[in-house]
This record gives sequence, structure tokens and C-alpha cells, in this order.
Amino acid sequence: MSTVIENPAYESQAIFRAVMDAFAAPGQRLFVPAADGPDGLAPATAAILRSLADFETPVWLDEPFATPGIAQWLRFNTSAPIAPSQADAMFAVITGDAPHLALDRFAAGNVEYPDRAATVIVQIDSLDSGDAYELRGPGIKDSHTISPRALPTDFEAALAANHALFPCGVDLILVADHDIVALPRSIQVIRKA
Repeated sequence: MSTVIENPAYESQAIFRAVMDAFAAPGQRLFVPAADGPDGLAPATAAILRSLADFETPVWLDEPFATPGIAQWLRFNTSAPIAPSQADAMFAVITGDAPHLALDRFAAGNVEYPDRAATVIVQIDSLDSGDAYELRGPGIKDSHTISPRALPTDFEAALAANHALFPCGVDLILVADHDIVALPRSIQVIRKA
């Protein structure tokens, strides 16, 4: 069931706060209060894009999301242009069903401007009942375990390569329905045996 906040300004603030809280506490599952978006986008994915994307932040859409309906919704609700390639994107929406995460195709920022890196939203089936991954790094006391389901097969390797670029590298948000888990570039992600 969707939670609808009647005032768009309050909705945007609440979603922005949820995303910032998720990045401050990597691996913690947070609920994003939002109305449903277009067919194909999870409510949290639509809410994040509606709140954070704008005319200066091109959005790249992975194959299942690169539909005329989603592109039109994105332009109408955010004014964000559709990125012609992954390297041009400030935000990206990809599916966890993809065989490869391919984070190296997205902008990773540079030492002078690490904030020019992309934020990649990975829409998955569930944040539970998948393979267990241990998270370590800033914002995590000792370690934290997540178990997302339906991730690309190279998830661990792609995140290790991304972490090695720190302070550059992309940031990830795992999304399932209304729930999100943030995986900033600063943390290590290791599959548990």
C-alpha cells in the first residue's frame, strides 16, 4: 500500500531525508514514503528520481526501463534529460536481473570533484532471502549483513572494483518496492560463505 504525502514539497523533503539517512547508515533498510510512479518503476525508484533528478542531471535507463512511458514520466516530473550513454548519466536505473553490474561504465567523478559521480539505482525483487553480504566501512559499527535477492552475478566483484576507486566511484541504492538500502562507494561488500 502506498503512502501519499499530500504536499509535494513535504514529500520531496521526506524522500530526500530518507535517501540521506540511508547513505548515513549503509545497509539499513529504510521505507520511502511515496505514491506509485509509472508502470515498471518501483514506488521508491520513482520517488527518488522525482525528488533528486532535475534538468541538470541526465538519467540513464537500463533496457527494461527504457520505455516511452517512463521517459515521458521522467521528463514531465523532473525535467531530467535521458542520458545517451551510461557515462553521461548522473542517475541511472538498472535491473538486478542484468548479468553484469558494469559500474565502470558510469561516471566515477575525479579526485578534485568526486561528487560528479553517478548514483545507480538497482531495482531488485526483494531486500530479503537472497545471498548474504557483509558490509564494512564508514557508518557501520563493526559489520552489517544484507540479503538482497536477484542481483547481477558479478555484484561482489563490481562493488570491490568500485570501492578501490574511493574517493571516486559510484554510489548504489538497492530498491525493492517502497524500501531502499544504500551502498556508498566508501564501504566494502563481501559475500558471506
